[in-house]
Amino acid sequence: MKILVIIPYIFLPPVSGNQNLLSNLLKYVANEIYCDLILLVNSDTDITASKAAIRRVYPNIGNIIIFTKPRGISLLLAMFQAFANGYHPALGRYHNKLLINWLSKNVVKGGYDLIHFDMFHTAPYRKFCKDTPTLLVSSDAYSMAAQNAGTLSRKIKTRLRSPIETTLLKNFEKNEYSKFNMVCTVSEVDAKYLQSVASPIEIKTIGIALDPAFSERKITHLNTKPEKKILCTGNLDHAIISDGIIEFLKRDLVSIRKFHPDVKVTILGKNPTVELKRCIEITDRVKHVDFVDHYDDFLDQDWVYVYPQKCATGLQTKLQQALSLALPVVGYKVSFGGLMIKSGTHCYVCNNSDDLVRHVLSLISDVRLRREIGLNAATHIRENFSINKVGTQMVEIYKDIIKHYKSVE
Repeated sequence: MKILVIIPYIFLPPVSGNQNLLSNLLKYVANEIYCDLILLVNSDTDITASKAAIRRVYPNIGNIIIFTKPRGISLLLAMFQAFANGYHPALGRYHNKLLINWLSKNVVKGGYDLIHFDMFHTAPYRKFCKDTPTLLVSSDAYSMAAQNAGTLSRKIKTRLRSPIETTLLKNFEKNEYSKFNMVCTVSEVDAKYLQSVASPIEIKTIGIALDPAFSERKITHLNTKPEKKILCTGNLDHAIISDGIIEFLKRDLVSIRKFHPDVKVTILGKNPTVELKRCIEITDRVKHVDFVDHYDDFLDQDWVYVYPQKCATGLQTKLQQALSLALPVVGYKVSFGGLMIKSGTHCYVCNNSDDLVRHVLSLISDVRLRREIGLNAATHIRENFSINKVGTQMVEIYKDIIKHYKSVE
């Protein structure tokens, strides 16, 4: 089997859930089948260094072909063209005529059995791949994410912009996704949504494999002295995520400290919003940490991990990593998509603030409970999201697509 993977970014080191999905998937797939890579990168990227970094991690990878994203007038024209087609103008940032020419000339000549499109940003190139079987790993349902953002945001600007962005993204999902032999998401919620807006499409849910730093690490905090401390992590520059943490600090933490006044809270993440930064500064025993060098070492402490955001799509890798290191996790239902967990066994899934406070209090008070919940979570996540398991699943999907394509030729 020979495949081509089209990627819209530099994915090493991985800094997002989507990049984690791809980088860990390739650790398995590139050792099992022949893979060529195409990357779209910013114009200031050191191409030689980027290729060398990929080869160090994936020595069995085939050709690495790199194209640059548009700039200046070319960028503006591409964004305008996307908007004129009824799609989100951000798609124009990934337009490259040289890549179009390369695909038109080389897809058939290269003898690829399948083309794997990573992220919806690469989907417009499907039309230049002729009759070769194709797979789109969309990860999330982006129009649903835009819609949720507008519903939950307190900012008028976001509320006004949300319906427009939702429509443009939904147009793209509806018109373009059906051109692929299969579309993959990382959460059943996203899959169900896309089936409703882009039907008929063949869709499957896949996992995001854990990096060995989390899946193979010996967990040490289970044997340390118990502490009363809470950890929250997230993209703190995202207004809705920031609002969720602010709500937790202003309301839920007050209730928790009625019973445990000495509990400490750490907020980890870069560039908190002005509102969140101010809230942290005026709240006692709350510390903000911008960045840690070794995240797995930092997580491996006796935390109660609270994930207070109420808007999420896809699979939340920060949650997954916390679960894999046996942290007792408390969060809202929307954040657990794709993790196949059971509330009360692997974590605590909350419907409201009262639930969240109640479960956090139970975990702070009962060391044995948080050890039990944490160990259940670590076992579940490590068994179901290993690189071998997720990689095997994806290779089987490749085979099924190719087999079906050949049967209908």
